[in-house]
Amino acid sequence: MNKVRDTAAEAVADIPDGASLAVGGFGLSGVPDVLIRALHTQGRL
Repeated sequence: MNKVRDTAAEAVADIPDGASLAVGGFGLSGVPDVLIRALHTQGRL
């Protein structure tokens, strides 16, 4: 099963409203801002 997606929008497309996410990152390294932005764009935040 290939779980790699081409865009952040594709990566978050199947996340339902109300879901809890655990995303890696520490301090300013690995901050998940792209995924957060993609969720916001889709109206999920």
